[in-house]
Amino acid sequence: IKEPFFDFLYDFEDSKADEAPVGMKSTLQTTFDMIFLDTELGIVSGLFNGLGLSLPAAYLVLLYGTNNIYLATFAFLSIVGIVGCVLGSIYVIGWTLGVAEAIAAIMVVGLSVDYCVHLGHMYAVAGEEGHHKRSERFEIAAKRMGPTVLAGFITTGGSASVMFFCQLEFFNKMAALIVLTVFFSLEFALCFYLPVNLLFGPEGHSGVLYGKNSCIPCLKSLSCGSKEAKGEQKTDAAAATFV
Repeated sequence: IKEPFFDFLYDFEDSKADEAPVGMKSTLQTTFDMIFLDTELGIVSGLFNGLGLSLPAAYLVLLYGTNNIYLATFAFLSIVGIVGCVLGSIYVIGWTLGVAEAIAAIMVVGLSVDYCVHLGHMYAVAGEEGHHKRSERFEIAAKRMGPTVLAGFITTGGSASVMFFCQLEFFNKMAALIVLTVFFSLEFALCFYLPVNLLFGPEGHSGVLYGKNSCIPCLKSLSCGSKEAKGEQKTDAAAATFV
């Protein structure tokens, strides 16, 4: 909103300066908002750089947390959907893209990872426990982690709702954005991510990223703290102690 108005003022100043007599062509007008506008434009333009860095970083975290390419990819699609829904809600509400919105848009990525990575990790753990069918993994992930995800939504959304009573508009916006984020995160986690895994999720050892069952030969030697690797380490330690 500010930038077009200030551009109009600058153009008006330049036009009057051209018509002014000699000695009065040099003019200067400024306000705090004019100075702070450059900061705001920098933050908004940095939003896209931030999304370009945070989204790939989130995908790497999902790959490590789930140890499965399919689970990480489905979760990444959920995150993209969450970010799109939150930013779309901002547009529908009528907010312009300012400092608060730009900061919150980066936060959305981090907050939206939480629920999907928990469900995806439990889906993967179910496979390590010997449950190889999608329906079995879906049931275990939903039963073990579904209530936890719901509780996380209640606590995060409830604590953020307190900021609705603040007088500063910045905190009101942050409250709305956090509540929207956890709401869409819950919806995508329970109504998109889990159903997609029920229909198309990995079975058996398909999509495993690292470990002895890895689908990538060069990563079969990596354990990265997997359950099977820990068991092998305990066996080796016990053998060494016996010797």
